[in-house]
Amino acid sequence: MHVCMINRVPWVRASVTSWLEHSEMEDTDVVLISRYDIPDSGKRGLSKFVYFESYDDDLALEKLVIELHGERPFDRIIALSELDILRAAKLRSLLDIPGQSYFSAFLYRDKIAMKEWASLAGISVPSFTVAFDQEDIYSFVARHGFPIIIKPKNEYGSKNVSLISDKGELQSFCRVLDFNDGLDVESFIQGNLYHVDGIISNGRLVFTSVSMYLNSSGKSTTLFNEDIKPQFPLSTVADLQISPFSTPFKVLTNETRKLLADPKFDNGSIHAEWILDESMKPYFIEIASRTGGLLISDAIQRKYGFIMNEESFRVQLGLPFCASCVTDKLYGYLSILPKRGRIDKYDINTIANNSNVISFSTSYKSGDYIDAQSESTDNIGLLLFEIDQRKTLLEQVEYWTLFLNSKIHVLSD
Repeated sequence: MHVCMINRVPWVRASVTSWLEHSEMEDTDVVLISRYDIPDSGKRGLSKFVYFESYDDDLALEKLVIELHGERPFDRIIALSELDILRAAKLRSLLDIPGQSYFSAFLYRDKIAMKEWASLAGISVPSFTVAFDQEDIYSFVARHGFPIIIKPKNEYGSKNVSLISDKGELQSFCRVLDFNDGLDVESFIQGNLYHVDGIISNGRLVFTSVSMYLNSSGKSTTLFNEDIKPQFPLSTVADLQISPFSTPFKVLTNETRKLLADPKFDNGSIHAEWILDESMKPYFIEIASRTGGLLISDAIQRKYGFIMNEESFRVQLGLPFCASCVTDKLYGYLSILPKRGRIDKYDINTIANNSNVISFSTSYKSGDYIDAQSESTDNIGLLLFEIDQRKTLLEQVEYWTLFLNSKIHVLSD
């Protein structure tokens, strides 16, 4: 099988050559077109490697792939990043190559279209509209009231998502809004926020992992710019796996299966967000055609024994999904939220060497200056740990937040 892979995912998350070492890949050769260069060791085993400086130029990328296809036709075109799924789908259509359709890729990228699709499938969604100007937002508020969520239609990773609680906040916010192709405006649903990460193979959801978000103030519906009034100088947001035997796991897996019942959604990995209100009613929030970010894949690998991006690669080739192993243990991670200032104290070794810590990663050190959080993925550090199932999830978040606050101190500007 001759495969073209277009890739912007960091090499540590997409080490394709190591995936090709398995015996089932003997007849698979890959042309890798990358947004960045990779080590020479990573190029061994590839049919061809192209470091493409014009990677973000759609027309240039299309021209390159079409030229390579003319030299030797591709059997598959694969992409792992959410930002590349429309490009890959378009190329498949142009070159008559099997895989995720353009329609499917469009639904994953357009929040309004996907919520409309979910509604047609009988799935509950928050009240929503697409706003092209301020009047559209004010009209929505007149019908549905506050609070509301405003976000771009086709951004990713919770970028530029805002919670608006009253008319004063809305008036200030509207002064800086850029409507472009329209904004997604929806009612805020009070409840617990979960994400479902899954693998789709041959039009069927064959694997799910369900996790809950929880911040250090005990709130689950967390937005990075929400005032969480933490009891600690440094606050955290945790991402915690829940038991496959729990009611939320079963409810959200069933709802995600219903959402993705149509075979058009045969794409590889998915990352969906849901809210369960106090009555356990599920509301669909959004879905992405990609593997979950930060340490979601690391936690899944610990519990289920496989790498999400590798499985996405495999099922896009048409190979069957196969989980290596499953443990009764549950895993989670904490993201330490940045606040503007200078790091005065940072006991990195003490944190990393804690017996309950699986891994700790950071890009900072003592003396560094940091900015306030602007995106949901911004952090001072990420801590992966095994969940102690004798404690409540909140107790564990409080324990780790207290521990981290004893090891890190930031002097505010």
